[in-house]
Amino acid sequence: MVFETGELEIDIQDIINRSDLSSNTKTKLLKSKIIFLPASFSVRPHRGDFPSDTPNLVRYLRTTHPELEFSLFENAGQEKIQAQHAADIILPPIFFLVQDYSVQIAISIFSAYLYDRFKGVPDLGKRKVKLEILEGSLGSIKIKITRYEGPVEGMEKLKK
Repeated sequence: MVFETGELEIDIQDIINRSDLSSNTKTKLLKSKIIFLPASFSVRPHRGDFPSDTPNLVRYLRTTHPELEFSLFENAGQEKIQAQHAADIILPPIFFLVQDYSVQIAISIFSAYLYDRFKGVPDLGKRKVKLEILEGSLGSIKIKITRYEGPVEGMEKLKK
């Protein structure tokens, strides 16, 4: 199991204001409390491919939690999804606007998603989750990052 915390120095506001995002996407991102980022965003903050489970997560949230304000960091219709050949669940890096939303509540929602996703799967204990959580506010340079890779049950550590 991998559990790491640290800081990144990136300004999400500056990245959203870049010219390669449509004005509609920028407006949505600025209104969102949760932003799903491309897979490599914490290494290279730019547009890119999303992990393969992103569409499933988006569908789940839209049906079970329509009150959540979230967006993908991509122009509508241009999302690229990575192919995955393993049974692990890789979620997109998730950016939380901490002043607006409880990270603990959101982690509970994602834990419920993972539980539902793995329900009835044989060898549940062997299945792994990969997740990055970025916490900050628009305009701040210091972003807190938490990385988790391990079994679904370990998600409880993230809440703390």
